[in-house]
Amino acid sequence: MFRIPPSTSDNTPKYIYLHKLERLYDNRPILLAQNVALPFQRRLFLLKRWRDERIAYLYESFRDLDYASDQILQKLLLHIKRMKSSRKNARPEITSVNNKERNSL
Repeated sequence: MFRIPPSTSDNTPKYIYLHKLERLYDNRPILLAQNVALPFQRRLFLLKRWRDERIAYLYESFRDLDYASDQILQKLLLHIKRMKSSRKNARPEITSVNNKERNSL
């Protein structure tokens, strides 16, 4: 979907993922989190990339501790946490199945 620009190019935007994701999803991380056209791993990867670049952008552009009150960053963290917890809840507990099979043998 997106390629990382070469590090030597000066004419590319500094935060290419941040700008593209904000434009594509109208600055609403929930639109990306609920986009079923993308696989789960890709959505999670893009949310994390958006979060990382948002943090770097806030550190460089704003005063200290502005990142703590940034609403978009808070929403990104919330949706990443929700996606991780939904993945954990959806996975079957393989170790307990293996232990039951061992005990029955």
